[in-house]
Amino acid sequence: MKKLILSVFALLCLTQLYAQDDELAELEGLEEEPIVYASKTFYSSRIVNSHTTESIEKKVLDFRINHRFGDVSEGYDNFFGLDNATMRMSFDYGITDNITIGIGRSTFQKTVDGFAKYRFLRQIEENGKMPISAAYIAGITMNTLKPPAGRTNYFSSRIGYLHQLVVAR
Repeated sequence: MKKLILSVFALLCLTQLYAQDDELAELEGLEEEPIVYASKTFYSSRIVNSHTTESIEKKVLDFRINHRFGDVSEGYDNFFGLDNATMRMSFDYGITDNITIGIGRSTFQKTVDGFAKYRFLRQIEENGKMPISAAYIAGITMNTLKPPAGRTNYFSSRIGYLHQLVVAR
């Protein structure tokens, strides 16, 4: 009698386990659908001089040379602003796909700068689960011009800070 009860109990347990496996297989099939993120909201991590929500990919080093020109209204004497050009060179590096750091130097006031960008929200293209992308940028700049003769120029007066929240859809 004991063998009959154990056999029926074992048969019921195996049937239940089989049913659970089917349910798990269905759930796993649902989870395997890849998340499709919106891409190329902007085609670069910068627009002119400002940051965007785009980030540099992991283990990618981006070297940039930017030029800023003077006013076109200055006419032919300053070659329509080209003689007043300033230049900035920078290196941006993707630590992860969502974290970027960078350092640069500009000829304008001999400024040296650094920043860190963290993209904490990424827009999901399908079903609207995440309708926006968002990034937080923190930066610091330092003016390295020599102070005029006879003037005390404290280090703290040459430092500037940046905190920026960029949201895009």
